Amino acid sequence: MMASGMESAPFLLTGNQRSGTTFTARLIGLHPRAAFGAEEGVIRMAAAWFTAMGGADGRGLPYARFQEFARALETRGGERWCAVRARVEEILLRWQQDGTLQRLARAQDVGAFVRRLCREHHCGGRDPAPALWGDKYPEFLFLFDPLERCFPLARWIFVARRPEANVEALARKLAPEAGVLRGKTVFTLEDCARQWLDWNQAWLEIRARLPVERRLELRYEDWIARPDEIAAQLGAFLGLDLLAEPACRRELARLDAGRAERWRSAPEAGEIERLCRGPQFDRMLEQLGYGGQQAGAQPVRPV
Repeated sequence: MMASGMESAPFLLTGNQRSGTTFTARLIGLHPRAAFGAEEGVIRMAAAWFTAMGGADGRGLPYARFQEFARALETRGGERWCAVRARVEEILLRWQQDGTLQRLARAQDVGAFVRRLCREHHCGGRDPAPALWGDKYPEFLFLFDPLERCFPLARWIFVARRPEANVEALARKLAPEAGVLRGKTVFTLEDCARQWLDWNQAWLEIRARLPVERRLELRYEDWIARPDEIAAQLGAFLGLDLLAEPACRRELARLDAGRAERWRSAPEAGEIERLCRGPQFDRMLEQLGYGGQQAGAQPVRPV
């Protein structure tokens, strides 16, 4: 059985793309008591899709095209996302056969339906039962309202990274593939710098709406400089001892101290540094707890 309140209290991990969210999600997911994914998509898709299809009062929920929802989970190719879709289809089919699907849909409570479906996807069949569950997705930053409606007790983890390093990492993913539809309209270094401002601003707006006990901010540079300390801080927020788990310690040992300043050796380093200067960046860094540091300064302790 789930602990009281756990159904509506997943951990949602977010941050600008290429800011360290993947490492953080992988670290959490290595703990045997954590049912934690990395962009599996069920939480974000269910919150957005069923909220829209069910309508404001939930009247549309009994008529939702559940098979269409399952198919929408294959947002990327490959066996992993096929497995996610298959798992959701198995849950919905089982619920259909035993009457659970009809009961949940007719209750017209979209939030309750989404919570149960997402929890079952992440935690179903686990023995012992997970101590926590959740997923990471950078675009959670733009889904706060539907996520908050469905998961009013969700706990949020945000990972920040200095703009110069973040922009350089984003730029390495910019090379267009001929004839392939791009996922977003970000094509230049200027676009990457704007994304850093926009995505971190989205978090600051979310942060202002969350009580302190439901949020934790981490910084990529602190992961590099003091991994054990930050893992202990994260573990305290999660309610898990990450440092006591051998797989988590091995993952921490893989951190590459050179990554924090790798941007300086990029051919575009001068342009990146120019783009990441100015009052907007200074204010954002201050709000994110960097204390107005210049690039390359020793990171400060997380708050």
